[in-house]
Amino acid sequence: MERTLEFTMAHEVAHQYFAGLVGSDPILEPVVDESLAQYAALLYLEWKHGKKVAESARQETLVGQYHLYRMTGGKDGRADRPTGHFADELEYGALVYGKAPLLHHASRKLVGDAAFLKALRAYVDTYRFKWTCKDCFTKELAKASPANASALERLRTRWWREAKGDADLGKPRLESVLGGFEGLEGLEALQSLPGMDLEALQGLQGFEAFQEMDAQSKELLEQLIPGLMGQ
Repeated sequence: MERTLEFTMAHEVAHQYFAGLVGSDPILEPVVDESLAQYAALLYLEWKHGKKVAESARQETLVGQYHLYRMTGGKDGRADRPTGHFADELEYGALVYGKAPLLHHASRKLVGDAAFLKALRAYVDTYRFKWTCKDCFTKELAKASPANASALERLRTRWWREAKGDADLGKPRLESVLGGFEGLEGLEALQSLPGMDLEALQGLQGFEAFQEMDAQSKELLEQLIPGLMGQ
């Protein structure tokens, strides 16, 4: 909970930049400011606590949110659309808060840290107290890394406008949904159990990790079991 609180606070502070200092429409184009606020929160964790903590948060808070949505029957779709065009809060959260910010992670891996941070600085300076656009940050990245201009635009199309989340993020996993508990890999054996009696977990690798979960996480896992087994 402390890590979640810290990430959430960083996300909300980042909104002072996106879409506060750098203006964008949070209703018609929520993917612009929300994705950068999410990724800025990850950058904060990386700078304060190190890359390992930031990667854990990326898996838990972004990838995990998308996986949870898919595990409960949600369908992947376009993230770049107005808020009113999402079926419910789960779909909105999975695509706008979960999948869409990972565009910035993919772009950073492509151009490297130096070019990425240079572009982010230029983006804020260029659009300070102005109105930005959906591809404006991609254009700043292209200026910082001209050789990758076409690839960067393809990434934006893939992560924001297409339904390629399963291909990019892989099959939903319990450990990503439940926060990376050590030993949870063995709980994927749940999918082969004949029923949903949690006593059947006895003896499975990872059951100790399950026993140590807080009550809310246990309740979540119990709710997910039927879906994992196709019931």
